[in-house]
Amino acid sequence: MSHVRGAKDLAVEQVAGEEHLEISLDRDKLARYGLNIADVLEVAKIAIGGDEATDVLEGQRHFAIFVRLKEDYRNQVEKLNDILIAAPVGGSVPLGQLATFRLSSGDAVVSRENALRRVVVKCNVTGRDIGGFVHDAQAAVAAQVKTPPGYFVTWGGQFENAQQATRRLLIAIPISLLLVFVLIYACFSSLRNTLTIIFNIPIALVGSTTFLLISGFPLSVPAIVGFIAVFGIAVQNGMVMVSYINKLRAKGMELQEAVITGASVRLRAELLSALIGSISLDTVYHFIRNRSGN
Repeated sequence: MSHVRGAKDLAVEQVAGEEHLEISLDRDKLARYGLNIADVLEVAKIAIGGDEATDVLEGQRHFAIFVRLKEDYRNQVEKLNDILIAAPVGGSVPLGQLATFRLSSGDAVVSRENALRRVVVKCNVTGRDIGGFVHDAQAAVAAQVKTPPGYFVTWGGQFENAQQATRRLLIAIPISLLLVFVLIYACFSSLRNTLTIIFNIPIALVGSTTFLLISGFPLSVPAIVGFIAVFGIAVQNGMVMVSYINKLRAKGMELQEAVITGASVRLRAELLSALIGSISLDTVYHFIRNRSGN
């Protein structure tokens, strides 16, 4: 993923690197001295990790007393060999004759989610949209990483939130457009006027998409929200224009003359309305983009 354009602050969850003390017991020697594995490991556990020996009561407070070796002995594997273990056959046997101590590197932490082990690879995305980055990252991982049976890769974070928001918008936008169509038709009682106003939406979509391509802004959830707001401005301006043209026609003007007059008279108001809306949307877009990191 480090070679995918837009990746920044790439890091892998630290799961290894913790030192572990491994104890290997010699079963033949244990049998020779009449010892069993549990007794020897119990001595090693008490010496290194400690064990509760007794309790102390001070008034209403209760304290447990643990017994273990000094830190100098616990931190040096060589000194653990000198621990004496009483043998049932008589005498004491150094632990070093019964066991072998070895330091090894193991897991420092085991993270789980939904009862499954998990290792997180995380990064920030800069200079491009999250959807495009994840698409390229998924292709790179699929081409270079062969997961063993039982392993799988999932993608989450802001990308997952963006997918959920996009799915909701894909349902909400058609419903909103249908409601707008019904309301406009109820207002003008004319299918031709309604279609004329609705036709502003694809024109606004072309202009908004062209602006994104020229400016280099990524297509993200804030941009889609901006598209919806631009559609609202386009419909509003269309309704104002059609209402004014119908008003001129009601005064006796021909259609062509009413269209030309309405367009020339209302042009300044339409441009100012669209410009103010565009500036406001651009400001909101940058604010949301900076807050979400995309």
